[in-house]
Amino acid sequence: MSYLGFDSIEDYVAHLKAKSVKEDFGGDACQYEKMIEYGRRDNQTWDELMAYATVFPELKEDAITLIEKQLGYLPLDEISMKHEVFLRMAIMDLKSQRISQNDFDLTVTRHCKHIRNDDMQKHGWLQDLPAISEKTQVK
Repeated sequence: MSYLGFDSIEDYVAHLKAKSVKEDFGGDACQYEKMIEYGRRDNQTWDELMAYATVFPELKEDAITLIEKQLGYLPLDEISMKHEVFLRMAIMDLKSQRISQNDFDLTVTRHCKHIRNDDMQKHGWLQDLPAISEKTQVK
């Protein structure tokens, strides 16, 4: 079967990629790949979206409140969503007394640091300030 004059959709996609590398990036395939990676930086997986929608949705506001108190601001959902799910689970664990208040506080702090780092990285702050980023990155 022919697809726009190509033997397969894969051949057509390869043609479009080669054309874009040549015309848009002056033949620099590395720059093309960097731009593709940059364009995909905020993509969420279906599993992340499903967890965000289904894991203790009744605790969403509690998790958002925790994030805002810890960071002093509320980042975009696309940044905090994967960590928010873990915060919801921690809230449920605390309410059902499966973890101590101290363990809960450590969990909240750890995930909020990840959210902050992801937010700073998205906006370029961690690349621009390497000395600060090394000290603030969660290990």
